[in-house]
Amino acid sequence: MPPTLTFRERRRNGPHSKSDPVDAVAIARVVVREGTLSSPRRTAVWDDLKLLVDYRDQLVRIRTQLSNCIHRDLVVVHPGYQKHVPDLRSKKNVAQAAKLLRGGPSVRAELTRRRISQLRRVDQELVANKTEIASTVARSETTLTDLPGIGVLIAAKIVAETGDVTKIRSESAFAMLAGTAPLQASSGATSRHRLNRGGNRQINHALHYMALVQYRSHPAARAYIERKRAEGKSLKEAMRCLKRHLAKVVYRRMMADATRLQIAA
Repeated sequence: MPPTLTFRERRRNGPHSKSDPVDAVAIARVVVREGTLSSPRRTAVWDDLKLLVDYRDQLVRIRTQLSNCIHRDLVVVHPGYQKHVPDLRSKKNVAQAAKLLRGGPSVRAELTRRRISQLRRVDQELVANKTEIASTVARSETTLTDLPGIGVLIAAKIVAETGDVTKIRSESAFAMLAGTAPLQASSGATSRHRLNRGGNRQINHALHYMALVQYRSHPAARAYIERKRAEGKSLKEAMRCLKRHLAKVVYRRMMADATRLQIAA
């Protein structure tokens, strides 16, 4: 049971000190009022996904920082190195960068070699992390990965940040949570909406990535964008409309998954 529910119940019944009897009464009242609550197994999966996704974000930030430092030093040690190493994303390019530094006697070269070793360790950790995330997504029994544009990493991000979707009362509420619901910005005879910069930016980013993938490779999404463009919307505005539509699709799929799992339980 989410601790916030029992906390609110205790506050509703006066300024009583926290104790086992008070907690027991609060829990009983919440169970009677709520009817259905998330199972401990499901809650554990959401918590695990949240931890793994946050850890991956941390690893990505560390990798970006290391790549920037390596680039800064290579510019000094080997001017024009970009002709041989266009970026540090692939194993091949990282190996080429290490080859350029081989035998360099300077302190800068030695420190850059150490950073490349750290970069390789982070890459190994990212591979292991993705495997763990894929396994946990499978345990969550979500079918989000069946939707075009959603792989295990995006599904993990959405599920981890949303948690118990049954607590979200409607598609519109989920769109507000995801920051995809357009905000009214009309004035006088001008009717328009503006970008919503609120909501959970992690879910928003996941839906943005999903929209980009669908626009590039999914005929239905491309046709949707073209219809919006024909209505006079810019490409950015059309993409926002697609994100809002995809928020509805994702919410419905998550609700269907929750219903299926409740019936199976």
